[in-house]
Amino acid sequence: MELSLTPGRPVPASANGRPLTPFQGVGAVIPSGQRKSGPRVRSVAEYPPNGDKRAPSLREALRQAGLRDGMTISSHHHLRDGDGVMLRVFDEAAALGVRGLVWAPSAAFPATPG
Repeated sequence: MELSLTPGRPVPASANGRPLTPFQGVGAVIPSGQRKSGPRVRSVAEYPPNGDKRAPSLREALRQAGLRDGMTISSHHHLRDGDGVMLRVFDEAAALGVRGLVWAPSAAFPATPG
């Protein structure tokens, strides 16, 4: 087995015929390629250095999330008054011109107007 040296210890250079890359540090390597299913793998290097991923508004969060026509969106079952929150999400999506969304909640509870 061929070994490469990382900070003072041997690490296999390959496994099952595939080359291995030793850990380079947080954010040092940005993954590339596409998984067989699901979204692209994100890296901490794509976020602000302070780790704050919050958006200034719900509309901007939907833009950053890449919301598009026909997508299915969901909400967490512990989201209190979740119907009311999702009404705001759908209002903002409509303002962005996004149409044909499907809501797939894990649970929904009554919302009060306002």
